[in-house]
Amino acid sequence: FNQLNKKLVVIGTGREEKNLRKIAGPNISFPGFIPENRLPSILTNAKAMINCAINEDFGMAPVEAMANGIPVIAYASGGVLETVKHQKSGLLFYDYNPTSICRLVETLDKSNLSPWQCRSQAQQFSEIKFEKKIKKVIRDAITKRV
Repeated sequence: FNQLNKKLVVIGTGREEKNLRKIAGPNISFPGFIPENRLPSILTNAKAMINCAINEDFGMAPVEAMANGIPVIAYASGGVLETVKHQKSGLLFYDYNPTSICRLVETLDKSNLSPWQCRSQAQQFSEIKFEKKIKKVIRDAITKRV
């Protein structure tokens, strides 16, 4: 984002925060921890959510972003391979380097990603759907034992 000279808001804290603040240009801000009830108001102003996690199991943050109609730009590993659909609810990069991220950020405006598609994808991971699926797994397991 220093190279792109585009605005970036880094939400949350972590052990790399101090180092990131040192190298960040004036276009990058660090509001720190954001309470869950304030997150939707911040996301409504976002063009995308950037997720650079490597092999994260599920990753709730990308699903929350999509639920708010925000596309996700993510490294193609771990849970995002199931939660983010490339060119439907987000854009995935396969080479873990700044050039790959910059390319996707630059192409985001030209993509056909819609808030509706993002919300629709996030609904696949709703509490209601999870409850239905887990009940089915339990019913099937009980049926097989009987």
